[in-house]
Amino acid sequence: MSRGLDYCELRFHGLSRLPLALAGLVTTGWRVEAAPAARSLPRNGQTLSLLAGTEDKRVRLFAYTVTESSRNRPHERRVEITSTYPGGLPIARHYTDVVVAFDRESNGWVGLDNRRLSHGGPTHNASSFVPSSGFKKIVRGDITILPMETNLFETEFAAFFHAEQLAEYIFNAEQIHAGTYNGAGIFSGAISKPAPVGLSVRSDTLCGDDIVFRAPVPRRKKIAVNTSLISAYQDGLIADVKGREITREQLLELKRRCDEIGLNGERWVLSYERRRLKRAGRHDLADKIEWVSQTSPFAGFDISSFDASGDRRHIEVKATISGRRKFEMTENEWASAQSLRASYNIYRVTSLETYPALKIFVDPVALLESGVLTRRAANWLVEY
Repeated sequence: MSRGLDYCELRFHGLSRLPLALAGLVTTGWRVEAAPAARSLPRNGQTLSLLAGTEDKRVRLFAYTVTESSRNRPHERRVEITSTYPGGLPIARHYTDVVVAFDRESNGWVGLDNRRLSHGGPTHNASSFVPSSGFKKIVRGDITILPMETNLFETEFAAFFHAEQLAEYIFNAEQIHAGTYNGAGIFSGAISKPAPVGLSVRSDTLCGDDIVFRAPVPRRKKIAVNTSLISAYQDGLIADVKGREITREQLLELKRRCDEIGLNGERWVLSYERRRLKRAGRHDLADKIEWVSQTSPFAGFDISSFDASGDRRHIEVKATISGRRKFEMTENEWASAQSLRASYNIYRVTSLETYPALKIFVDPVALLESGVLTRRAANWLVEY
């Protein structure tokens, strides 16, 4: 620090968790370029401007404390969200709200879906109960994402991380809470470096209300992959992919996009199934639908739903951004179809990202036997 310049420390509310969160930025090389003219920060809801290359990411940060569950459940922890839109919290135009909470026991953080701020009513309380196991799974340089079944949303994803991953969390929060993040986003893998305690800023940078941070490294370069290549790869048309020149980075992005489309297709079917059952007057069954692939990825189907009569419906989702009438099944999926027969359904969703259309195949084994479907061998197993 140069002695020729006038520096001052920013003041924080005594109960605020914001200093701990912002320390995660400072220790990973983010530099404060400007700070609020008042020199003091609110207990919560501080606006930040994160400058990374040509990008200006503007967020309003809410940092809470993780506490014991109020429901006497040792496997869960509680985050009490006390500021909500229905409770009078004003919407900050041009800013994205970010909700995180600090856990004293693990010295870790959990990031929550900011849609919670739209709930809570006049009590201002939109508390979230998160799995305590998430804090035990935190690994430095990585974000652990766990699905949660909640009353507010169909499926909610919680992100567990050290403070050093705060920038990665903020820049990738949309994908994280959509369940499509693959861990290779902007500022992923950050490792902390020694940094002074507190936030010391130059007096001549005190202006406005934001804290302005400058990124230590350029943001991750976006890898472009042709849409036709994505749809061909996803639909198993490998012959259409073979003749195309593609880098390893593009291949990884291609696989990531296919995973993202698959997850979005499952999410679309989840919503469809809940609407279908509610229209049939079976709200009780709509609440019992399970997103099986999020907890049992080798079950051979993605969603466990019901007929209006209450019978189980096991659904394998095949989603694509194209309109092709071809899709692949794994041996595991086919084995499940053979075992479950009439309760096994394939939901084929086409044109997912434009005008989704759904075709349902009930009991694909019977459809194969009747000639409606055809099957071909896709892989060879070599034993030696």
